[in-house]
Amino acid sequence: MSRLFEYIALYHPPSKYQQNGERIPQKSVLVVPQTAVLAENEKEVGMLVARALPTEHLDHLDRVEIVVRPF
Repeated sequence: MSRLFEYIALYHPPSKYQQNGERIPQKSVLVVPQTAVLAENEKEVGMLVARALPTEHLDHLDRVEIVVRPF
């Protein structure tokens, strides 16, 4: 039986530093907006999110955070 889930995907850019070594804070970016889907489980939702990711973020998946919320 399918259940309702919501998900988003965030990209956390790498830190940048000034010449004096001071860290410049970087804001995370929403790369997949809040989306509702019907799926069997969270693993299936993860596969759906992976397909929804923009191609420019596929090279740095270690900086992409996927958030899934079941209902």
